[in-house]
Amino acid sequence: MQGCRARGGRSDSGELLTPEQFLRRIRAEPPAQAYLFLGPEPYQRRLCRQALVARVLRPDEVESGFVRHDLDET
Repeated sequence: MQGCRARGGRSDSGELLTPEQFLRRIRAEPPAQAYLFLGPEPYQRRLCRQALVARVLRPDEVESGFVRHDLDET
């Protein structure tokens, strides 16, 4: 399964989006409160994550305003 689940904000449906749908939505609507990126394709997950970070953080905030948690590392 590949996609992104959105929870909170205006996109509170918890629906599963394809990477293309997510990228269109993140450009057009305010971001949700949380996202879960799923799928076997790291490239697609990275594109979505980068688009989200660019949408919500200024370039000077990226280092201090973004934390990534990888459950494989816990």
